[in-house]
Amino acid sequence: MEPDKKNQNHIYEDAGSISIQSIPFAVCRVIIDDKLTIIAANDAFYSLFAINETRLTSAQGFSLYNIIHEREYAKLQMQLKKNISSGFSFETTIRFNRKESSAARLFTKVSVSGSFANIFFKEDSNNFTGECRSESSRGTLSFLYDPQKRRAVLSVGLADLLHLPETVENFEDILVTWGRVSVESLARIVSFFEQIRGGERNGTTVIRLSSGNWLKMDFAILTKETSGFKKVLVNCEDITEKREKEMAYAKWYQVYKALDEKNFNYYEFNVTSNFFERMEGAMIPVDDSLPISTCTECIEHYASSYVIEEDREKLLDFLSRERLILTFNRDITYQSAEIRLKNNFGGSFWVLMTLQLLKDSYNDDIRACLLVKNIDKEKSFEIEIQERANLDILTGALNRGAAIQSITNIIHSCDTASRHAILMLDVDSFKKINDKLGHSTGDRILQKLVLDIKTVLREGDIIGRIGGDEFIICMKNMPSEDTMGIMQKRVDALRERAYHRIKSKVSISISIGIAIFPDNGTTFDDLYKKADTALYAAKANGKNTYKFYSEELGEIDKSAEKKKGKSVDIEALTATRLADSEYSKDGYDLLTGSPGYISFKNTVTNTLSRKSDSDTYIIQVYTLKDFKFITDILGHEKADTILQRLAKLIAGALRESESFTRIDSDSFAVFSHFDSDLLINENLSDIVSHISQYAEIGGENFTLEIACGYSIIDGSKDIAPEEYLKNAKTACLYAKKLSGNASICYSETMSRQMLREKEFEAEMKDALYERQFKIFLQPQISLQSGRRTVETAEALVRWLKIDESVIMPNEFIRLFEKNGFVYQLDKYVLEEICRYLCERIAAGKRPLRISMNISKVTLYKSSFINDFKTIKQKYRIPSGLLEVECSEVVFSSSAKRAAEILSALQEEGFSISLDNFGTGGASLNLLKSMHVNKLKLDLAAFGPDISNKRNAAIISSIIGMAKQLQIHVVAESVENEAQMNILKELGCDAAQGHIFGKAFPAGDFDTVAANLLK
Repeated sequence: MEPDKKNQNHIYEDAGSISIQSIPFAVCRVIIDDKLTIIAANDAFYSLFAINETRLTSAQGFSLYNIIHEREYAKLQMQLKKNISSGFSFETTIRFNRKESSAARLFTKVSVSGSFANIFFKEDSNNFTGECRSESSRGTLSFLYDPQKRRAVLSVGLADLLHLPETVENFEDILVTWGRVSVESLARIVSFFEQIRGGERNGTTVIRLSSGNWLKMDFAILTKETSGFKKVLVNCEDITEKREKEMAYAKWYQVYKALDEKNFNYYEFNVTSNFFERMEGAMIPVDDSLPISTCTECIEHYASSYVIEEDREKLLDFLSRERLILTFNRDITYQSAEIRLKNNFGGSFWVLMTLQLLKDSYNDDIRACLLVKNIDKEKSFEIEIQERANLDILTGALNRGAAIQSITNIIHSCDTASRHAILMLDVDSFKKINDKLGHSTGDRILQKLVLDIKTVLREGDIIGRIGGDEFIICMKNMPSEDTMGIMQKRVDALRERAYHRIKSKVSISISIGIAIFPDNGTTFDDLYKKADTALYAAKANGKNTYKFYSEELGEIDKSAEKKKGKSVDIEALTATRLADSEYSKDGYDLLTGSPGYISFKNTVTNTLSRKSDSDTYIIQVYTLKDFKFITDILGHEKADTILQRLAKLIAGALRESESFTRIDSDSFAVFSHFDSDLLINENLSDIVSHISQYAEIGGENFTLEIACGYSIIDGSKDIAPEEYLKNAKTACLYAKKLSGNASICYSETMSRQMLREKEFEAEMKDALYERQFKIFLQPQISLQSGRRTVETAEALVRWLKIDESVIMPNEFIRLFEKNGFVYQLDKYVLEEICRYLCERIAAGKRPLRISMNISKVTLYKSSFINDFKTIKQKYRIPSGLLEVECSEVVFSSSAKRAAEILSALQEEGFSISLDNFGTGGASLNLLKSMHVNKLKLDLAAFGPDISNKRNAAIISSIIGMAKQLQIHVVAESVENEAQMNILKELGCDAAQGHIFGKAFPAGDFDTVAANLLK
């Protein structure tokens, strides 16, 4: 029977069906089975072993067992079965003592692919490795290289991966200049080719391509003559997946090894095989006596023995094998969950379970690495903070939002057989108490009132402060029998606890309105409205009493609403009640308790009408800087508590005949005596110090900054208070542009500046669309490379208007940060940089790293990382060419959060530079919390002379510290050659400044840079 020549002559089906007849030595392909059955071979194989090729197709087949020495056969078979995987290979020598063999010992190279192996035989080892590699690598990621001509002939697979033709002249230069190799691997690829040209016989390296793939490259000299190398084979292996797995596992291993054994456990499972492999850590001791071998048994034992009952289902679902396999197949490899475990005292403690799923490096099994870490201390603190965030600052009752949510949850989670009472409670004549005894006494009364009411309430009952002196109470699960009678007793107890006599015959009492669930309503809105209607009736009935809601009260309420001609909702009802109450003619601000604007205006008008010539008054406007940013980070609830705190601090500083009001979301107007500018600054500092302490919420250490603008009221009575308030607001807007906490007095120039800013705001969107914002570059010159080179350029933006006027960034950046437009501008600048770099790469010019400054507003934008990543990928910019500069102000609100965001940006291939290092107060702390690639040292902070002993010592220390941390140092604001020389001696890496000229248009970079380096 004639053998199948096609099958015999093409043993590399997975490598592109390459003919084996052209291979100059013996080769065969075997199945890795018990006999190592030969399925194909070339003529050289038949000749070497004197085998009739028809034996390969006989009924019993033909195997290596018929050729190889018995001991050698067993050894070879064991090696093959042990290492069945794609891409594995090894070399050995094998003895042949059968009659078919014409040699006693042969050099052998084995290349394994799945369940098959390709085996090469040769009588001597001369050049065997290179030739085997050459023949077996065709169609894979490999290339033949001519070192003299610098020409590479690429395999089809490698050409496709690199997006290059199969024959490439000046190959190593093309890899670098065309951006095929990432910046981080440039030095390694250059060194690799230098090894080849230097005469070394073999070498290896690992590089990263700009596409993100990792390649392992090794070379071998195929032929060598006196005139030089003829042929060099470079074999490449794509190790991206393997490296990512190994790196991920290594990071995981380092994490748990750094922990205290008493506070963690670490588990490894083979999810595919359902096998429990190992466990470390001493948080939960290992019970070796238990017969646990499977993943499922381990998880079930863990759940039943250590997890509290309420969390068991959560754990079993989190670690379910079926869910883990499904999760991995959806490319989700990292997850976490918080679970409560039992402690030794009958209680529980919190743990964080972090799960990493990996594919085994040598097969397709899914492995799970589970780290269980004790977070009880952190979680308890978090719960405490969350509880504090839900509390009213002054009284300790729930705040408005938390009270409404809690009562709503109770109503939604019960049936109509339950009975709950909703009480609206108000302190009678509370404004008189405040006016007579002062706000501090009024605050103490409210605090004591809440404490006394809590002694009457049962566990599970709720009390919340709605605003001012108004409270809401929910009494849960009232007995259905004689509900009214029981309620009357409890309300009487409330009123008795709430009645106090205070100084000078002043006493307090409370009025209460009551609605019953489900009799009076089944939603919070209905019950709130009806309890409030009953409260009106109680006050109208002489106060110091209570009323249950009834249909008669409801009809009166509807009639009143109809006369007013308006619909009713919760917010409007509360606002109306406050507006109509006796303690304020225009009501109080519901959030902060500050007087309304009408009351404020009346105070200003009345005081000014009585003022003497010696009295001087001012109107101030206080506002929190970046309040929208604070709200986005902390959330509305926490931001509201800061506003409440600010209102309380302002109110505490007022004297008789002074007043304040809240004029918008984050601003307060204050009318007060004017003593001096110095005293205003002292008051501002005092407020800031107190409110900043309160900003430690949710584990975030936020530094709050306040701007204050004020307008001095002169003797003229013709100017209305509104005009002074308008001027103070203008001054406050101006103060917001200044760094840090700032106060500033109004002047006419501010109004002109505000008009100019309004002009900018009207034009900015069209200017962006028309690309009026232009990129200018300022080079950074290398100081340590032996000759001056430009390694990086900083991108600066200029607004070139249609009328050819140039607007510098200091005139518009702060405005754009305030109105949020800076995010659009930052994205535009990045895209312009990427467009410029793409044009350079296409033109074959050398790569250039370009840095850009980003605003704090941009950094904390939720879409920031994804948007920047998308722009980078759109232009296919290699990693390492884009650098983001951040000044310390970016970290002022939350260094931890900023560090996390910037670390994520680094993972996307951006470098991070810390700008103006040393000019703020937190530079060293920042280096502890995050890794930066570059420090920019601002010489302007040291004055013109950096050669004096103190300045030189400080600069040298900073540079030395950076070197130890492997951080690049660039000195900016360099003005002269003397400074350049000193910086070079101190080891500074690069310099930037006006010594090299001002920034210039990006299109002129090459020309200007060439002139700078002459």
